[in-house]
Amino acid sequence: MLMNPDGTLYTGENVLDELGEMVEFDFSPDGRYIAIVREAEDYVRSLYIYDRATQTKTPIVLQGSSERDWQWMPNWSPDGSQLGFVVGEIGYLYSYDMQTQQIETIVGRTQMELFFVIGDHVISYDWTDEETLTLITYSTNSLYIYQNGISKSSERPLPDDIYVKQHQVYEGEVYYLCFNDNSEFEYLCAINPETRVIRYVTNLMIAGLRDFQIKDNLILLRILERIPGVENASRNVAIHNINTGQTSVIYRGDNGHTMPYCCIR
Repeated sequence: MLMNPDGTLYTGENVLDELGEMVEFDFSPDGRYIAIVREAEDYVRSLYIYDRATQTKTPIVLQGSSERDWQWMPNWSPDGSQLGFVVGEIGYLYSYDMQTQQIETIVGRTQMELFFVIGDHVISYDWTDEETLTLITYSTNSLYIYQNGISKSSERPLPDDIYVKQHQVYEGEVYYLCFNDNSEFEYLCAINPETRVIRYVTNLMIAGLRDFQIKDNLILLRILERIPGVENASRNVAIHNINTGQTSVIYRGDNGHTMPYCCIR
């Protein structure tokens, strides 16, 4: 379903009727296309591009990959000309060109062994422009600037005992979803790459913060909320306003149900 930022339903289009079940999705910048990850009964994940204008789906097939090399983490480039995605537990990063309909390897085995750590995998990435990405690998837990197939620079933005689960570049800052071994909470912080000043996003130290997305000064949050005395956790969706510092739950899931996936259009 589609929802407005205040939690009310958007009734202009019922997307689920067209797409069926999915575990991840991301709107293109112009809103015409939706990158969809669908999961089969055997838990294999496949990537499709849905055209809202023609109501058609196009499968994105990586030649040479096995059916177990499931695809996930779709992310459009700023102008919508490319769709990034990660393949399998090996965590290699690819992009699909919307004009040529060709798939390009951004970080495969060769690049991983040359620039990063042998056997490592990408856990988070984000586009800066059409030729530049920032990415984080599991073993290094460092932020890399990756441009035109070359790792330009890297840095460890946070103390060694803090681990990064996800990041996003927004308004000149890099936002990180973090956790450490000594805390039951996940939290968001923002770092200015030039000043290296760490700014903690207020009111966002939350147990069970799964992931986030930022757009138009709004932060979309998926939260697994554990309630004392209740066996299962509540799966919630919240919106945090960067300007006002206010956080509001717009969807509260039933205990024990699947974690809802969502993104900002």
